[in-house]
Amino acid sequence: MGELRRVLGSRPAAIVIRANPDEDVEPASRAILEATLKRDYALSGGTMVGTERFDVYVPAHRAP
Repeated sequence: MGELRRVLGSRPAAIVIRANPDEDVEPASRAILEATLKRDYALSGGTMVGTERFDVYVPAHRAP
């Protein structure tokens, strides 16, 4: 989880996540990601890739 915290701490310009994570996603990692998205990011859009939906988040202060 240290790497996840490091990446999120760099304040990425966009974060793309699978809307429905795989069963093997570490719950603690997903919780850290979701907390960061809720606090600092806004949903900007999404897209389908095959049968999977991906959501795109941008920093809240840059959201449309």
